[in-house]
Amino acid sequence: MTSPNDWNIKTFSITCISIISADWLSVALHLNGINIPVIHQLLGFVLLSLVPGYIILRILKIHNINVLESLLYASGISIIYVYVVGSLANFILPLLGIVSPISLIPILLSFTSLILPLLFLGYYIDKDFIINKPITPATCERTINKPWRILNPWLLCLLLPLFSILGTLLINHYQINGLIFTLLFIICIIIILAALRKFFTPTSYAFVLFFTSLSLLYQTTLLSTSLVGSDVHLEYGVSKAVIDNGYWEYSLPISINSCLAIVLFTPVYSLVLNMSSIWIIKLIYPIVFSLLPLAIFRAYRIQTNPYFAFIAALFFITTPMFFMDMPQLARQQIAELFFGLVILLMLDRRLNMVCRTILATLFSIGVIASHYGLGTGYIGYILSSLAILLIIRSKIGRNAWQFIIGKNKLLPDLKLPPAFNIKSSLILIVVSAVFIIVYYSSIASGVAMGGLQLIAYTANNIFHNLTNLSSSTITPLPADNHSVLNAIITTVSPIEPLTNTAIGLDFFTSSTGGQVWRVFQYLVEICLIIGSLLLFFNPTVLGEKLRAEYLALTGTSILILLGLFIVPIYGWGMGSVRIWHITLIVMSPLFVLGGAFLVKQLAKLASFVVSKFKQIELSSNIFDYVKYNVILIVIPYFLFNSGIFFELCGITQTATIDIPYSIALSNYRTDVSTAFNYQDTNATDWAISHGDENSAYLTDYSGGKFFSHYVIQKRKVSIFAYYKPDDDIPIYFYRNYPHGPYYIMLYTWNTEKGKLVVGTQYGSRKYLEFNSIPGLVNMLAKGSLIYNNNKATIVLSNLLPDVQN
Repeated sequence: MTSPNDWNIKTFSITCISIISADWLSVALHLNGINIPVIHQLLGFVLLSLVPGYIILRILKIHNINVLESLLYASGISIIYVYVVGSLANFILPLLGIVSPISLIPILLSFTSLILPLLFLGYYIDKDFIINKPITPATCERTINKPWRILNPWLLCLLLPLFSILGTLLINHYQINGLIFTLLFIICIIIILAALRKFFTPTSYAFVLFFTSLSLLYQTTLLSTSLVGSDVHLEYGVSKAVIDNGYWEYSLPISINSCLAIVLFTPVYSLVLNMSSIWIIKLIYPIVFSLLPLAIFRAYRIQTNPYFAFIAALFFITTPMFFMDMPQLARQQIAELFFGLVILLMLDRRLNMVCRTILATLFSIGVIASHYGLGTGYIGYILSSLAILLIIRSKIGRNAWQFIIGKNKLLPDLKLPPAFNIKSSLILIVVSAVFIIVYYSSIASGVAMGGLQLIAYTANNIFHNLTNLSSSTITPLPADNHSVLNAIITTVSPIEPLTNTAIGLDFFTSSTGGQVWRVFQYLVEICLIIGSLLLFFNPTVLGEKLRAEYLALTGTSILILLGLFIVPIYGWGMGSVRIWHITLIVMSPLFVLGGAFLVKQLAKLASFVVSKFKQIELSSNIFDYVKYNVILIVIPYFLFNSGIFFELCGITQTATIDIPYSIALSNYRTDVSTAFNYQDTNATDWAISHGDENSAYLTDYSGGKFFSHYVIQKRKVSIFAYYKPDDDIPIYFYRNYPHGPYYIMLYTWNTEKGKLVVGTQYGSRKYLEFNSIPGLVNMLAKGSLIYNNNKATIVLSNLLPDVQN
């Protein structure tokens, strides 16, 4: 298969012009009332997501690279192009008298007026390119008349998203989750077959990864007709404001307003694809995010065999952070893709230094502009990795390493040409540092600069805790800090509950099922530790192609994880779950390696025990034990993390994370995901349109998240109560607005269950009866029912809430 950047230049140019013309034609038909569903969206997606990227690859004369890499680089460049076009349109078009620059025609005109000159430039620069790969004539393969041949890996993987889509439809309309159960079991079978090297070949690995990832993400995002999750509601509210206003109000002091992945990516895709922002987040973001497993698979594949790289990437996508947490964080999905592309560039060597530096710098800017949290930490991550790289490449560092592991162990060839020379590294760091300071200080009224303040805060507390081991006090952030992170850090305990779970502090207070899950969690951690030690003491264990850059990235990831457990600072501003997930982008191969080594040692022990009765020959190749690691650890771990056991056992305990739940499988009976239907949306739209700035909207924890859709309206919204994680005492918020009128919002889940959702800690909820909230029953009884759509209701009350605490 030939990548578009290797096509004949005339064929390539004609294809690009055809796509642009076809998209304009579909838009023209749409504006005249003729809609061609699917085709319109497909053309718009290809135009935005691939065409600019491949054109710029031609301008840079990047050829003869892996097809998967060219797809990944083209996708990343295209997203950057969307950022650039959206920004230019937003700031320049108003100067030309266009008051709504972020609308369909201005955006499409801007996109086309810039892409056509780039296409002509690419044609001029790359017109002499001739592919140097010999073309093998097509041959007809003998047809094998076996019925089971139709179940090939390509067809099976294509069916996975279909199962996910149909399964969520059954849940949404009939609360039947059987098809999602089927999907998860099929994925388990796929993982087992892949581990046994049956059915799947290396040529299908990328295909399997993409569609397995997409199906897992869709089973979360497609639940309900509205959005699912926490931050995603605020992300939608900010992006919708851009579309409604027709421009991006870049000075709006909300941290998410600095994320181009939200304020430009979502509106531009929504306009060009003629899709609601909600469906862009539910359908398009998972497609883009599913490229991340492909990027890390390719990064692993460069250094080791395809089978090992495939299993490591499979492990990454079967962790709950990937398919349940990340769908609730649209901005981080895009930022992580850029991060993965930078890692790939650090490990690959086929591009020349200039092209590698240009792409790495672009993708670094993409990380920073997409998510203020990851963008801030990214600078430290890269700096730390480069520092470790310099140490292990130095003569002193190599000699010290060799001395520690012994002369009989070989070091990888650390003298291989680096991915970035000193000049390129300086360009990457300086441009990224300047951009982060200039961008974060000027966009969103400087709110995103709170991330840089957080770095100083974290460093200060790390130093304080290391020099005062007997004390664990935390210095608060300055009172004038405007970052939302300030509220997070100053209102919660230093150590997150899930961090306690990770280090085993809540094992004996958990249920039997919870303890079994924790055993597998500990096994994963043990495998990571073993894999890290193996990589250090036997660094050629994965092969002789191991890159020094990977060792440096791994070293930084290990330091970060150690910091989470050793230094009692609440998630270092992002939360331990997110940071754990980010480090797995680099460290997933170490889990596979450590698990295979652990199984090998157990096999040796078993062989020694039975040697008196039967002689057993064991393989010396550690890769032969990977399949046992998958069957014994990965599959049970995935079954727990997918929520299958939670649902089959009928568990309703969600106040703490005892056994992982599934949003798709269990939300119909336990509100764990802030998933809402169209009746809830209609009720809230009605309340917003009929209320005013003097009205207070009272809702539960989930409803509070949902009201983020309307953040731009600046309404007074307060949740009834929340639980302090340290003493488990309900704290009532709604006395914050002592003067009515009060719009009491009761959504579908509230009316059907007769309960309110109350937040406790990360990923967990409690449920309170209406009469548990002081004064609520009286407010409902004496209030006026002003809205009812048989699902959601709104009660208007002027009574003062009876709150004593």
